[in-house]
Amino acid sequence: MNDVRPGLDPVHLYGYLNKAREKLLGWVRPLTVEQYTQEFPFGLKTLRDTLVEIPQAEWAYVRRLQGEPVPAWQERPFARFYRTEFAPFEAALRAQAEETAKALGEISDWARPVEYPVVYEGKPLRIRTTTGGIAAPLPRDPSPRPGDGHAAAAGRVRAGPGLRIPHVCVDEGPGLTDLGAGERVGGA
Repeated sequence: MNDVRPGLDPVHLYGYLNKAREKLLGWVRPLTVEQYTQEFPFGLKTLRDTLVEIPQAEWAYVRRLQGEPVPAWQERPFARFYRTEFAPFEAALRAQAEETAKALGEISDWARPVEYPVVYEGKPLRIRTTTGGIAAPLPRDPSPRPGDGHAAAAGRVRAGPGLRIPHVCVDEGPGLTDLGAGERVGGA
């Protein structure tokens, strides 16, 4: 088997991401619980909530890559870490990183179609993309928030007028809204 992949290699990029994560974890590890959970007036409010979002979304990516259903945000395995100290979270994050690396390493067809249901802003949708379309955002460490449904597949962006979302199609019911390969959402 030839291990050379054309273009961006999700497996290699994910390895690089994990090296960067190690540096981040090294900075967070010595923080007190008070520092780890201190509230800020922006983003996800705490360092803990921001960090937990990363493997929470990554876990969903892996399930979708493997064709498995993804439960509601609060029912996913990382939801419990929104209420814990750093050490148990770090151990689970490392286990998730190993699972993600293994799942990415097993993919031989980055163009394989993938389709899955989501609820976005209260509206049920079907996302149509590829294994590469799901894996591509992983190295960017997106962190979709509860209710952001297809944001993970769309690279952590919200659909809106004139917004480009590569390689994603959203089925909104009777017709298919194609958000693939640089087409604009919402016209102009």
